[in-house]
Amino acid sequence: MQTSPSPKHMGPNRRDQPRQADTWYKVAIMVNLTAWLVLFGALLIFHYARPDFIAGVQRYWQVPGDGGWSAELVTWLFIFVQVGISLTLLAIGMRWRRSRRRQDEFGINLFVLMGLGLISLLALVVHFA
Repeated sequence: MQTSPSPKHMGPNRRDQPRQADTWYKVAIMVNLTAWLVLFGALLIFHYARPDFIAGVQRYWQVPGDGGWSAELVTWLFIFVQVGISLTLLAIGMRWRRSRRRQDEFGINLFVLMGLGLISLLALVVHFA
């Protein structure tokens, strides 16, 4: 391994090391995974926060059902979506800052996650504003 000639950057040249050995890369992967887990949590919260579907049979037999959104869970849903978007932006920034090798792939999953988060936030704002 080569060492950097600059006194500012002491130690091995990180471009000669595999990506998986880089601590910054590992942290970026963990932030990315955490953002996906937050999105999954938001989907679970959405499932429990939404109103029940009241079918015609339920109306006919007058079976009660919850027809409104859970206010507390909608608040948590906003928080989870905003945290997911923030973590995704952080992961995009980390990968953008650290991707310097030609063979480094940026990863489409971050843009998919960002799109899902922004669409979800827009839908929540339009529906509850």
